Amino acid sequence: PDVKSTGGRVIMFGIFALDTSPAMMDQVLRYYFDELAVNPLHTLIVINRDVEHDGPKSSPAALERLALVMAHRGMAGYFFWDGVWSNSNMAILRKSILADMKSQGLLQPSKDWILELDADELQVYPRQWYGSSLGLPAFVAACEDAGVNAVFGVWRDRLAADGRLHDVALDAPLVDQYPVLCNLRTVGKIMIRRGNLEVSDGKHKLMDDGPNSNVTRPVYLRHVLAVLHFKWVKGAVQRLELKVKQARGQGRVDHRSIDILDHLSRHNGVDVTTFANNSICCGRAHGAVDPNWNEPLQRLPCDTTRMSSNLRWGSHDSKPPWHENGVESRLLPPPPGGA
Repeated sequence: PDVKSTGGRVIMFGIFALDTSPAMMDQVLRYYFDELAVNPLHTLIVINRDVEHDGPKSSPAALERLALVMAHRGMAGYFFWDGVWSNSNMAILRKSILADMKSQGLLQPSKDWILELDADELQVYPRQWYGSSLGLPAFVAACEDAGVNAVFGVWRDRLAADGRLHDVALDAPLVDQYPVLCNLRTVGKIMIRRGNLEVSDGKHKLMDDGPNSNVTRPVYLRHVLAVLHFKWVKGAVQRLELKVKQARGQGRVDHRSIDILDHLSRHNGVDVTTFANNSICCGRAHGAVDPNWNEPLQRLPCDTTRMSSNLRWGSHDSKPPWHENGVESRLLPPPPGGA
């Protein structure tokens, strides 16, 4: 389905590492295609082979496994990119691909919306704004009717019940496999935005050249939504070790990643029990996906001052952008049927 207000489309765009778990990719695509009714033919995924660090993961079999998942979920194809994995490089690539689409008439920035897809995230939208057959385009149409052109969310970590870094399985929903809801890192994310708005390198905020700029001005939805973050799965240790190695290659020390690696080693995963028992960060979620403005986002705040002093999980860009002077935000009108 298209966005009915303007006739635009929801285009989902993401860059996945070659070592992405095929099971994780399948779970993520299934959620967006089946739950949110995003069109597989309006989905663009770039598979990255990091030319500096992939090594044996660059085998054709790794790419073939991901390609099979995308084909099984109804996608027509994908992009392949040989390049160094970094936020800045990915931003350049994203901008180049979207510019090419615009020049070929495949993207209408003033009408189409871009959903910022990540391989380990599920974006949660309020269900009262769409039915099972209408999906995300109905919510976006409501945003357009209210004059909203950007939606902001904050990471909500999901962990296994025992805190261990398990393999993702295909036979159960992600939220059931990782039922513990945490704020281990409080990080903001631009979830979806009109195509004539640009995101920062890490997609944590929109680019803004100031009040006198000629660029399109953002008007945010005045609700902070949840972005369920499935980082703490098998492979997390290797990715953190790579970050430490990359930092050393740049002549700096990544203290945060080193501290987290130490914690994961000492506790054989994340110490969920201690965090939950002390009401520091974690609590069991109210089911799969909360239907009413993501209530768990506010239910159990994460008091990082009570965490181990040598454990710096980190937080950035989590303040709602409309708290800044001159940044506009709006509420949506009551949903259809007054739900």
